[in-house]
Amino acid sequence: STSASSDGQPKSKKARLLQKGKQTFTYIADLLNRFLELVEATEVDDYSPSQLHFLHRTLELLIDLLSCLPTRRWIRGLCLDYSFTVKSGLSPLGKSTREDRVGKLFRQQLEMLIEMENFSTESTTSYKNDVDETHVHTLQKVCFKLFPSKLEEFVYAGVEAASKREFLVQELGKLDEEELQTLCYTLRLIASERASDAIDREYLLSLLAYRHASRLSELESLAMLPIFPSEELLWDVNKIPPEQQTPSTVLALPKLNL
Repeated sequence: STSASSDGQPKSKKARLLQKGKQTFTYIADLLNRFLELVEATEVDDYSPSQLHFLHRTLELLIDLLSCLPTRRWIRGLCLDYSFTVKSGLSPLGKSTREDRVGKLFRQQLEMLIEMENFSTESTTSYKNDVDETHVHTLQKVCFKLFPSKLEEFVYAGVEAASKREFLVQELGKLDEEELQTLCYTLRLIASERASDAIDREYLLSLLAYRHASRLSELESLAMLPIFPSEELLWDVNKIPPEQQTPSTVLALPKLNL
């Protein structure tokens, strides 16, 4: 017979649940790795239709998982650990200014993913959570400890000014690449203080700005939307699809879960 554990449940059942959780976590981690390997190594014009479909479906899955509270608490930490949105935004496809479906849909989905990842709600309780000031204040204290003279203007700036992306990037741009790596490692944004050459200056600055710069609140973003649909929205096939479409068509539709 199956022996019981301390909480009265059979060990075999606990083992099955643990194994299922590990398989799900491994699947998502492998999916993120495959996505980043593809998007970082491929130029915009070199994608096959199946590769583009994989990218769009992966982003759609992550958006759906982040928009649901039961899965958000696990997926958000994994995406932040991988710096998924930062790396995707710095990829050739993320930097592309093409307005066709190849480039525009990817950028629209990435914007939705960033919005969901930074939605001001506590991942375990769903209560509103404003952490911009806490994060940038922590960054100022670390900069004061590591580079008090080089970043004097940033260290003594008010939180509202220091949290603006332009000011933050300008001031942290005074550091060289080695100092940026030290700063990111101290803040636990990268795994090693002496990282490989693959981590460049642009990525480090983008990572620091993404994790510490302030963003518009949901109320402010909502107030900026037009009362009536604009021509840009009406003719955007990624949001309002044409009459003829297949079930596999990916759209950049807003989510209402959170």
